[in-house]
Amino acid sequence: MNAKAASVSELREQIAETFASHTTSAQATGDFGNGRHNDGENIYKDFSLPPLHRYLHKAEKHGKAVATHPGSFVNAVTHVTGRDLDYLGYVADDVEYRPEDPDPHPAFEDEPRLRGKLLEWLAADDRRWGSLSDSGTDLQMHGEPGSGKSTFGQFLATILTQANNETVLWADTMDESGVSERTEWLSLAPWITVALPDGLPVEVRVTPTDPSLSPFTIDLTDLVRDVVRYKSPRDLNKKLTPGQIYVVYPDPLFRGCNEVSRFDYHAPGDVTPDGEDGPNSSTPVNQWWFAYMAARITHNDFVHFTSLLLDEAGNLLDPDAEKDDHQSYQKVKWFAEKFADARKNGVTVVTMTHALSELHPKYRKKQRWWATLAGNSPPVGKKLPGEKRCPLETDLTSRMPTGQGVVWSTNKFAPIAWPNMKSRRRVDAKFELVFPTVSRNSVHLSSESEVSA
Repeated sequence: MNAKAASVSELREQIAETFASHTTSAQATGDFGNGRHNDGENIYKDFSLPPLHRYLHKAEKHGKAVATHPGSFVNAVTHVTGRDLDYLGYVADDVEYRPEDPDPHPAFEDEPRLRGKLLEWLAADDRRWGSLSDSGTDLQMHGEPGSGKSTFGQFLATILTQANNETVLWADTMDESGVSERTEWLSLAPWITVALPDGLPVEVRVTPTDPSLSPFTIDLTDLVRDVVRYKSPRDLNKKLTPGQIYVVYPDPLFRGCNEVSRFDYHAPGDVTPDGEDGPNSSTPVNQWWFAYMAARITHNDFVHFTSLLLDEAGNLLDPDAEKDDHQSYQKVKWFAEKFADARKNGVTVVTMTHALSELHPKYRKKQRWWATLAGNSPPVGKKLPGEKRCPLETDLTSRMPTGQGVVWSTNKFAPIAWPNMKSRRRVDAKFELVFPTVSRNSVHLSSESEVSA
């Protein structure tokens, strides 16, 4: 652990050391040729984690449900195509899992190494791969503040990139003052690309924990590996890289949203005074994600496996959504109805809330996997939307310590634990992303020549 910073210059050195980007992977270089490893083959090492296949092998040796009942967790994070399933069935009789061998069985030599080892573990027993689904999955995690929800999200991002070379989109947002304080993804910053609306200026405000030191600003690229700009939901999809983790900020001007979605999106400039025709408020910026999903499902701009992580998902999939000027209820209903289409197009949606009830029942009806985190109670003996029931007969989670929980489907469950996913290096400061041109009533975007990120 580095020494406490006693000056701004020392704090800048801390930042440079802690957020030094990982630059040798295929995602970092854009070179996906032979011999170039993926981010998922590296991230787990920085947190001293075992690769997933070794974790499962050890868990199976000790009779842990996470390995002996793979439908509870493993199937939720392992994504395969129909061709993959056919191939697993074809080679299964010839594959033996060898944990001591770092390279996968020759049947999987064309896969990224750690994905190949996971497929080797799955193929060695048809009870492991037989219930895999050839589509995206889903997961709804619920836990009180401090239960490890955000770190579980980081852990999932690490697992998904390792298991599937998956593209992960962490949905972030800004408040009405143009500030984003929710930077739970910072521990993954050396591998992260931030996706921003084209022309939206941004700076990073650094507030030292030492009150004698003055706040200062840095460039966003001092925190993350890269920054990309997008002009519409479709444009973002065209710029995504397989296997990359992105933090995505929605466009407050909703450019390109009406073109891909049947619903209306009202930018701040569309607002009309009370008593006049038209919307009296701009569309909540997080509703941009409805248009993004429409673009991802309808158009083939990006077809690689993609996971969308929605923190505070109740703000988007609001159980009290109304038929208002922004068609909030209609958008939630549409999203629930299109959930199957999202899965078929290789999209996994991970929602994070404090309670199950924070999500609209039309959406909850479509869920197949849940995670109840420490300090929260699973819905033992209760009927869920869609004639589903929780398989737990007792409350295993309320008294669990932080960083533990139970992942379950309607007929299987498994207790799991995850690390706190904090960097071994410390930064004596708080970080905020500031979008200085965003306000309650207006959004002005700079010309490209004025943008620096």
